[in-house]
Amino acid sequence: MLGGLAAKPVIDIDIIVQQQNLERAIEALKAAGYEYRGDMGIPDRHCFKSAKPYSAQNIYVCLEGCLALRNHLLVRDLCRQDDNIRDAYGQKKIELSKQEWSSVDDYCVAKNDILAWILSHGGMPVPEIDQIRASNTVSQDE
Repeated sequence: MLGGLAAKPVIDIDIIVQQQNLERAIEALKAAGYEYRGDMGIPDRHCFKSAKPYSAQNIYVCLEGCLALRNHLLVRDLCRQDDNIRDAYGQKKIELSKQEWSSVDDYCVAKNDILAWILSHGGMPVPEIDQIRASNTVSQDE
């Protein structure tokens, strides 16, 4: 547990860039040895995989202000600010960790309801929550 929230032993790193710097950021990460995996069905969020096996990080280059980034930041901020939200999210993650998952896609779908609940508490508009829910049901291997 980190900061009171149950977590997997993998950290998500968002690198925030403006549109005009997107290609340079992608090329810099590729030059540093990261495999570029595209947006994986999530607009304006570009995914990278470490060349090192069993890397404990997910790296994303996100366009400043994009929905995927706002999703990440709102969940982070609400979990920091509200013990009830943090505990409910943590409990769901513990529950999900006890299951076998055939893919990360299935895990993402299973988290959709709790994420929608958290985002609604943070005031995110329903159409944006619906977009996030839809993005979480797209195969990450596309």
